[in-house]
Amino acid sequence: MDALLVAEALSHAITTRDVEAVDRLYTDETVVWHSYDRQEQDRQTTLAFLMGFFDKADEIRYTDIRRARTEDGYVQQHVIHTTLKDGTQFEPRPVCIVAKVENGKVLRVDEYLESRRIVDAKES
Repeated sequence: MDALLVAEALSHAITTRDVEAVDRLYTDETVVWHSYDRQEQDRQTTLAFLMGFFDKADEIRYTDIRRARTEDGYVQQHVIHTTLKDGTQFEPRPVCIVAKVENGKVLRVDEYLESRRIVDAKES
């Protein structure tokens, strides 16, 4: 699968809160790094985090999406809008993802976003 199609599929899986679709797009060796904690997470840890986040979220929406193919994957910029099931709305935040794609699956994600909003979401 082309890297930009992978990017579109991953964005769709996240915004529809479909952890099984995310899982299908990851390799067994997928690593995700976040700028807010500067830690790498393996595939299972990332999927567990997403399951918890998806359980709390009523709506996850991306706007202003821009994607570009890179030599080994893609870069995506977007603004994330999140509303929790209790009605809490987080201030929209810009995000930049640098992803490495191998054989139509995501091998690595480096995600850059402001930490304050993610910390707030973890504490909710």
